[in-house]
Amino acid sequence: MEADETRTAAVCIHPEGEARIVVAARGYVVIVDPASETSRQLYFPEKYKEYPYACIAGAEGAFYIGAGRMFMAIDPFEGKYTDALTPDCGEEIVGFRLAEASDGSVYLTTYPRCLLLRYDPAERTIETVARLDETQKYAGSIACGRDGWVYAGIGTERRDVVAVRPATGERRSFVPAEERTRGAGRVVASLDGRVFGSWSEGEEGEPLWHELSNGEFARIEGAPPPSAYAGEGFRTVHGALPAPWDVESVDLAEREVVVANRENGKRKTIRLHYRSDGANVSPLTLGPDGRVWGTSNHPLQLFAFDPDAGKTTNYGGRAIELGGGGNLCAYASAGTILAGAAYAGGHLHLIDTAKPLQWEEPSARNPKLVASHREVHRPRCALAHSDGAHIVYGGFPDYGFVGGGLCVYDLRTGEDALLTHDRLVPDQSTLCLAEAEGGRLLIGGTSIETPGGAEPKAKEAALYAMDWATRTVVERWTPIPGAREISLLKAYTSHRVIGITSDALLFTFDVRTGETLRTLDLSAWGKVVRDGLAAADDGLFVVAVSGAVCVIEPVALELFKALQPPVPVTAGLAYRGGRAYFASGSELCSIHVRKL
Repeated sequence: MEADETRTAAVCIHPEGEARIVVAARGYVVIVDPASETSRQLYFPEKYKEYPYACIAGAEGAFYIGAGRMFMAIDPFEGKYTDALTPDCGEEIVGFRLAEASDGSVYLTTYPRCLLLRYDPAERTIETVARLDETQKYAGSIACGRDGWVYAGIGTERRDVVAVRPATGERRSFVPAEERTRGAGRVVASLDGRVFGSWSEGEEGEPLWHELSNGEFARIEGAPPPSAYAGEGFRTVHGALPAPWDVESVDLAEREVVVANRENGKRKTIRLHYRSDGANVSPLTLGPDGRVWGTSNHPLQLFAFDPDAGKTTNYGGRAIELGGGGNLCAYASAGTILAGAAYAGGHLHLIDTAKPLQWEEPSARNPKLVASHREVHRPRCALAHSDGAHIVYGGFPDYGFVGGGLCVYDLRTGEDALLTHDRLVPDQSTLCLAEAEGGRLLIGGTSIETPGGAEPKAKEAALYAMDWATRTVVERWTPIPGAREISLLKAYTSHRVIGITSDALLFTFDVRTGETLRTLDLSAWGKVVRDGLAAADDGLFVVAVSGAVCVIEPVALELFKALQPPVPVTAGLAYRGGRAYFASGSELCSIHVRKL
């Protein structure tokens, strides 16, 4: 999909007064000259292509950004990089949040060890200053004080606000251990250079703010003064245009920046010109209408591919309510209804594939949002029960939580019920589902992982059997000791399932005997991809891993053949008429998998 997502922006002001709006994206930035109403694209060095999470404008007009493991400094007026560094700190994300100090140093936070780094633009070096927290992974905000201290808001399982004095290495925590509840502390720097922090709420739920100075804090009334940031999430813009102009909106997907004159209300829409491989495609499914359905990921664009006509229809982002920068993660079909579970927010959408899609008339919207649960914030699986009346979906919970839930939605009544993790497998999340015994049992496979930042509590993944009539778990097993995640699962008889772990270990399991029958290691062919398991013809299964599409006979657990496409497999998997459809980055691909 050719649309790209805005990943924050900054307004850089040259010492002589010129302005540039720099828009961050995955793999590049777009530099906008609001005076000439032109734009230019600047790719990351060495064709590096990772997602940025934040950017800032420096006091002297520089633009700073981190993406993946790379930190970059850009002169937006010359349109060139002044630095591109990959610090040797072992972190997955460098520059999760950034702030500039009064001496010109730039401080960065990292993921997942929550480090504080310092970039020296004169020496062009990055050094590790401190670890902000020993257990938490996210520093969601950072601010530099005029006092020589750096302040950070920490979360998500145990909130905190910390102060670090780089000159001495001293670190202070402002939140007592007993008050470090779920959530995140927050810090902001006001336009006059003061720093404020919040880590608790008042009786009405409003944040309680403190001024932070010299490593200490003092309570203030009301909210802090305005900061240099506008907008929220990836719509955040750091800095401001010279008066009387304001940045009203920045939208890479729509290829435009809108600026407004606050004095006369006049607006200018500046078109953004860039080339892109497009957003990655998320998991695919074969819909009831015979088309291959899917979405792009960051930003969400809903599409369907008709194999008979060779035609792709892009329904865009507005088709999915609250879609934004998310994606549909898991699907299930019941009659003409295609159900899709969406990140972020655990939303369930119903698409009636027998009717035209439309979203202009709310009362007749198709697709329609019918359920939302933060306990399934990151959906990973969905199943249509054979009773024809229920959709079940599960996944990981919201930030800071351990153990995801399972939502059961009734297509007849529109009612939904949530089963929390303690009723399924405590402290674990359901990542895959299958039916057994003619629908009498629902089989779930779990993960101990916690992508929302909490610390895992369980030791190994499980399978469980839930009695469908009573919604109670009647058996739990550990099919692969030591496995952290059972990623995918399908039934191949009334009481046997085939599954694969996150380590690409394929296995078969008998739910009547509780026995793991056979295992087959596919790791030599690559890593597991999302929704990379589908039933094919003649009782065979197709398993997609990053380097191959494998055809599996489940009874003997035999690798019938492994087909290596010329591109990596990044998400799976829809099967129709002897072809397996999969995603490779932003491309929809297929490969012929019939028996030789």
